[in-house]
Amino acid sequence: MEVIVMSPEHPFPLETEWVNRMVEAGLSRFHLRRTFNTADDQMRYLELFDKTVREKIIVHQYQEHVLSHGMKQVHIKAQERNEKKLAHYWQHCSTSFHKIDELNQQGGAFNYCFISPLFDSLSKPGYKGHTSLQSEVKDVPFPVYALGGITIHTVTALKGGGFKGVAAIGAIWQNNPLEQYLRLKEACHGL
Repeated sequence: MEVIVMSPEHPFPLETEWVNRMVEAGLSRFHLRRTFNTADDQMRYLELFDKTVREKIIVHQYQEHVLSHGMKQVHIKAQERNEKKLAHYWQHCSTSFHKIDELNQQGGAFNYCFISPLFDSLSKPGYKGHTSLQSEVKDVPFPVYALGGITIHTVTALKGGGFKGVAAIGAIWQNNPLEQYLRLKEACHGL
């Protein structure tokens, strides 16, 4: 299973260095889901990375702006998806679902999808998991990643569930995110 890392909601000390180190260790996708005040603020953050790392960053905000600056992947939020915004880019995009029927109806239009929360969220206290989603993803014919409460302990429950991989936030952005990423990557190996 592949591991995708999501940015923390708020800046993390030395965050760009940690992301660079995770990419060097094999991270193929980093989702930037933090809220920026302006598109220019987001671009200044992105410019802190060299081009090879920037190509692995998927933004969740100001998508048209970054696409016009040469980035190739964006994330489409539910409201944007429902409004059919950026529909001509969807085959290069990801999106998230919280209900299996919506995933089945709309997910095939995207490069890959997240379904959440699978387990109780670490980054959003009180956001309860729905483990029933595990069995419902098994026969979905497009790439789906588990999100919500993903840790080295919960990933084993996903074995054989049809997931392409996992996306983690809370389990990564503790002390030493590189070590947390490597531990999760190892736990997902062979699942």
